[in-house]
Amino acid sequence: EGLTNENNEEISLLESSDHQEADEMYDDEHSERGPESPQAEPPQTQAGEVFENMNLVQMLRTKPALLMLWTTTILVGAGTLESNNMGQMVEALGFDAEVTPASLALFSVAQSLARIFTGALSESAVFWKSFQCGLGRGVRGVPRPFFLVVASFVGLFSHIVLGLATSQNVFVIGAALSGAAFGMVWPLMVLIVGEVFGPANV
Repeated sequence: EGLTNENNEEISLLESSDHQEADEMYDDEHSERGPESPQAEPPQTQAGEVFENMNLVQMLRTKPALLMLWTTTILVGAGTLESNNMGQMVEALGFDAEVTPASLALFSVAQSLARIFTGALSESAVFWKSFQCGLGRGVRGVPRPFFLVVASFVGLFSHIVLGLATSQNVFVIGAALSGAAFGMVWPLMVLIVGEVFGPANV
């Protein structure tokens, strides 16, 4: 019995020493590896949407892209329709024939200036104080899609002016406003797509 007790004690001592060696090896491995770094999460927008470089198919599955497509289609289509049918509009209203080239010239000048100033203005608006524009204090700067809303209101006002025009001067003003709304769309489309959906596939 004395021998069996001694053997059991030796076995227990060997087992405890094995456990200690295993624990020490485990601690050494983890100390060399260092603390496990958490997986980097993709950056998120304030609304919880993940920033991502989307292609065209992925982009068209989102509500912001469909809303922008709807808005730009109306603005571009209205400007194209007006510039192609300016002569018929002038003739239907009984204005002089010289109003047609004058209206087209002002339309072209207005849309060219709108392309230049919209890009520059929307770029500087990022640093404006947003609460002065009625967007609330929680928004830093004026977001670029805000200018797409401005273009929509300019286009709406221009078509109201054209629809109510009874004189040549009012008609020419409406044509110029329509050209401005038409020109604002083009720089905004590229810039908004690059900022909201990623620049990889612009």
